[in-house]
Amino acid sequence: MPQSRFIPAGILMLAASAAGADPESCSDPTRPVMRLGRTFAEIQWHTRQPAETRVQIRQGGWPARTPGPDGRPREPWRAAGVRVAAGPPGRRTYHRIRVAGLRPGSRYLYRVYDPWAEPTGVEKTWGADRPWRREYSFSTLAPAVIEPLRPIGAGSRNTASARSHPQAARPSSESR
Repeated sequence: MPQSRFIPAGILMLAASAAGADPESCSDPTRPVMRLGRTFAEIQWHTRQPAETRVQIRQGGWPARTPGPDGRPREPWRAAGVRVAAGPPGRRTYHRIRVAGLRPGSRYLYRVYDPWAEPTGVEKTWGADRPWRREYSFSTLAPAVIEPLRPIGAGSRNTASARSHPQAARPSSESR
């Protein structure tokens, strides 16, 4: 009888982990969110007229004007937890700012400061409220893996899983 080619998933994960860790950040200088890490984002934009560099940012999943339980639009940009990050002093038309102190693996919504912009009706639907442009979103990179996963029953702390799921600890009769 031929031997099984069964490889526990934990061993595959360890091999993938050893092959290379996740990057600390990713970047694309052509995108509005030009660099993204686990705890930061670098955002860039242009304004028609010189203005201060500011970004309004909030953590969460609900876009602006999403109806609440009572059917009325929410006002997430007026809620607690909204913060404003300011760039270097002075006015300019090209803006670039690094927003730090973000939570890994979390979604954020942001609006850029542009006191000269006149939001359209559609932009207002997406959270534009002078002097802030419409909202956009991004998610920070996932947290780094602290401890690599080990196969069940190989001295790992997850042996409770092996006791509660005995089929996970040994190959099935079909794979023998």
